[in-house]
Amino acid sequence: MRLLRYLSLGIFILTLTLSTVLPKIRIASSLDVFFDKSGRLYKNFTSWSKQFGSDDRIIIAWRDEDLFTKKGLERIRYVTQALEKMDFIEKVQSLSNLSDIWGQGEDFYAEPLLEGNLDEKDIEWIKYRVKRNPLFLKNIVSEDLKSTSVVVFIGKGDSERRKQAIERIIKAADSLLKGVEHHVSGSAVVDYYYTEYMKQDLAKFLPIALALIFLLLLVLFRSIAGTFFPFVLIIVNLIWTMAVMYFLGFDMDNVTTIIPPIMLAISIADSVHFIATLRVYLARGIALLEAIQLTMRQLFLPCLMTSLTTAVGFLSLLVSKIEPIKHMGLVSSIGVVLAFVFTFTFLPGLILWFPYLLKGLNKTRDSADGQVYQGFTRLARLVISNYRIILVLFFLITAASLFYARRVTVETIMMNYFKQDTDVYKATRFIQDNFGGVQFINISIHSNKKGVMKDPDVLNRMDELKTKLARYKKVDKVITPADYIKLMNRAMHNDDDAYFKVPSSRAMIEQYLLLYDIDDLKDYIDRKWQWANIVVRTSESSSLKLTEQAKQIKTIASKLFPEFKVELVGRSLLEAETNQLVSIGQVRSLSLAMVMIFAMILIVFKSVRIGLLSLAPNLVPLIMNFGIMGLLGIYLDSSTSIISAVGIGIIVDDTIHFLHSFVKNNLKYDREKAIIEAMQDKGPAIVFTSVILFIGFGIVSLSNFSPTSDFGFLSALLMLNALLADLFFLPSLLMIFGRKIR
Repeated sequence: MRLLRYLSLGIFILTLTLSTVLPKIRIASSLDVFFDKSGRLYKNFTSWSKQFGSDDRIIIAWRDEDLFTKKGLERIRYVTQALEKMDFIEKVQSLSNLSDIWGQGEDFYAEPLLEGNLDEKDIEWIKYRVKRNPLFLKNIVSEDLKSTSVVVFIGKGDSERRKQAIERIIKAADSLLKGVEHHVSGSAVVDYYYTEYMKQDLAKFLPIALALIFLLLLVLFRSIAGTFFPFVLIIVNLIWTMAVMYFLGFDMDNVTTIIPPIMLAISIADSVHFIATLRVYLARGIALLEAIQLTMRQLFLPCLMTSLTTAVGFLSLLVSKIEPIKHMGLVSSIGVVLAFVFTFTFLPGLILWFPYLLKGLNKTRDSADGQVYQGFTRLARLVISNYRIILVLFFLITAASLFYARRVTVETIMMNYFKQDTDVYKATRFIQDNFGGVQFINISIHSNKKGVMKDPDVLNRMDELKTKLARYKKVDKVITPADYIKLMNRAMHNDDDAYFKVPSSRAMIEQYLLLYDIDDLKDYIDRKWQWANIVVRTSESSSLKLTEQAKQIKTIASKLFPEFKVELVGRSLLEAETNQLVSIGQVRSLSLAMVMIFAMILIVFKSVRIGLLSLAPNLVPLIMNFGIMGLLGIYLDSSTSIISAVGIGIIVDDTIHFLHSFVKNNLKYDREKAIIEAMQDKGPAIVFTSVILFIGFGIVSLSNFSPTSDFGFLSALLMLNALLADLFFLPSLLMIFGRKIR
């Protein structure tokens, strides 16, 4: 016991040391961490990026009733030039620097519109040119000529640098456009706010969760000892777990932000069982040292089992192809093991350092605890008397849940995550209404034959593809290399619209390109003219529908270009692919967790019957959760997908505690008496730990950010359903199958 005292002191000193690394944990501000780096789509995207540059756009748009005045146009130039000077910016595109192509008489021009001093005559001419250039209209200038946008492409770099760049751009927009209605959105900005809202929730709900756990401990034990010892343990475990995350080199991202609240809820379970059992021995007049030894001896095996099963639930997430989910699974599993170790080392050592705090702990059992004891006795007898009815009710609930579970959809609609009064939501809506969606799909058309893209037939097929895609719902804009050739041809014929088409002669096309090398074209064609990039701008925000839209686009493009390698690439498609990987990972991780948990229970209890019994009351709550998701229309996404695999590891803990007590008592008593004893022995701790978990996750459900809210809501319901299953369904099953368990 002296060793435990010094060991707990060492753990406490190490905890203080480890707490200094917590502020150093990096924050990931991009959804890039979710992409499957080994997948074909990511590899194609990487190859495409080397040729055509960044696909990470930030769109700054503003409304200006006097846009086509000297002041309005000068503002565009001023904003563009200021942004071009910033670090981490790959390129900036606006009306100020994109080239227009036109012709007058025998003269041909390919240059930016906003050059030199602007007078009234110039401004009218610029307005006229914008109306005639399809590359400008409803792309960087709205159709009503009252709004414009500047598109910023940010470069590659680490997460922190990217975050800083986004913040500087948002701040610069506020400064440069002060007094003007303006909006900032785009894939990079949506990613940024997604992460920021998650962090805000963590900062907001973690202190609330800690406060409520403290109060609940006080209510349960009605003593300083019952509150102080478990509370210190969960703080120590939280610090160690987050330090593990730091030393493993993992970032805090949209998934790993849920580790702290999960650890708070989980790490308290063993300590509550420890204090509750210790209190029983102290109430019998047993000396402290002996009481601690008896408590450790009685709880070591069931707590070891529950910790391992919970860790297995988390470890099952390692089969996912999504890195943040794997990180969360690994760190949380280590945190669970640490919680077990601290419960049997740090906690008893802490008690030995402050034994005087135990005063009154053993006196609270006689009155209120006696009523609790009698209450669980009555509950056990109620279940025994009505077990057939209970089994029928659970069967009907499970059947109904399975019916609604069929409606669950694997889906991510990013904009639905934000409330309509948030800046990012309003900005995205403004841009969609005036220019088109903030999602972009790139059609990569590649050939090994140099110069093949100069062939009039190939360019006409690009134009045909554009025409076909324009008919699709939510396809807002399509830009191809052929658009530039058509503009050149029209310009060479005195801007006559009759010549807004691809020339019939390849020699003429080559002559245009020889005379006028337009820098803007590099976004759509390589210098060898064997690799074309067609950009599709879409307002489709549903990952499921975007994936389907992309399939249709690829089908059309492949038919038009059968002799070329046709691929679709882009960040939007990678995000949609991530959503599909969620469903695959859900099935794999849950199946693996169940098999491993069953195997562990089989080894410990040496009984297939007990193994099957332990799974039944935990499968039912999971099925109920899927039914609730289907009924309420909650999507299966990156947040909700991890609930089942994590949940099975958590909720099986109370089942194991109950079964362990039942098996022990079933050796001494008959089946009914063993159920009553198990309910009296484990019922209070099961209820309390479940309430703690319910409240811990329930707090998270109050978030205004739907991924956090959905995760908290469904996790809290899972804890509640699991509690009902352990108190009613499991004893009812034991009434049928428990007779032969010894």
